[in-house]
Amino acid sequence: MTGILTLGNFVQGAELKPEWTSFKLSDQGQMELSFSAHSGQTYVIEASDDLAVWQVVSDPIVSSDAATDWIAPEDDAPHQFYRLAQFDRNAMRLQFDQNRQLWNEQALSSYQYVFNWSCFCLPEYTAPVNIKVEGGEWTGISLVHDGVPVIEKDWKRYKTIEELFDIIDEAFLQDAKEITTTYDSDLGYPMSVFIDYDERIADEERGFNVKLEAQPSIQLMAEIPDAAASDAFRLLEANVSGDLLELEVEYGGGCREHLFEIIADPNAFLESDPVQANIYMTHESNNDLCRALVRKKLTFSLQPLKEAFRALYPNANSLTLNIHGFRSDGGGTGLTVPFDVDP
Repeated sequence: MTGILTLGNFVQGAELKPEWTSFKLSDQGQMELSFSAHSGQTYVIEASDDLAVWQVVSDPIVSSDAATDWIAPEDDAPHQFYRLAQFDRNAMRLQFDQNRQLWNEQALSSYQYVFNWSCFCLPEYTAPVNIKVEGGEWTGISLVHDGVPVIEKDWKRYKTIEELFDIIDEAFLQDAKEITTTYDSDLGYPMSVFIDYDERIADEERGFNVKLEAQPSIQLMAEIPDAAASDAFRLLEANVSGDLLELEVEYGGGCREHLFEIIADPNAFLESDPVQANIYMTHESNNDLCRALVRKKLTFSLQPLKEAFRALYPNANSLTLNIHGFRSDGGGTGLTVPFDVDP
């Protein structure tokens, strides 16, 4: 069990210096810490094992009139020191700019995300929705709880990821009284945001929550499965956007959920200029006996293949993907698309 030593009174110039009020070990073996400070001040918690080098280990925390609780992350150090540091607007702005840049660098054109407003608003306004983006444009919005589509005239209630960044940017420009943000560490998009422009005005504050749905990834296998294990389908279209492979398929069914996977041998790159890789697509119909002709758009992450390619070809930045539909011997439908891999 990691020993914990907490330190208090670390903020200079604050209206009220923060103080640790309690610390205890939870039933799960994690250290639970509480502190009190001036309401509305924003802090981060820093940790050190030698009192010389400190590292931020929390998101920005806005204190309230009541004690603020925080659970320390697991750590293998024999002992750990903690302190509170005031988190100023300049640091928040820098964090915002860095995450906005990180999001822009993803260059995602097709993805899905769950979104909801947090405000004193009507339930139909705050209900969580699934938002689907294809080619950089919204193609569908539906309610999370029952999947019912939102009529297009009501789409104006919601925001793109880029517009959500604009909302945060405006809060900084208008010097809102309180801004609390949490960003996704991998993609940079804002996951949870709360903004209060004037604490003297009741119910004008609002926030939002966002969660991008994880994309299935290409599977790397040393031996490609037998083609007989795949049910029939047609591969209609393929496109690469960033590190995502976007596919459109057609198959018979309509009564059961169908499963598609893409597979590649990480050691079977084809020596050419540019280097080529064969990708095989499998389809499981789950014994769907219906005969409707279904078209579906699928998105897969190419990150595992990208990492394998970089390991073998560190100086190359272009890869040709040969995508085989239905049969692993290269028969059936097939498409070829370029994949630009940053060096």
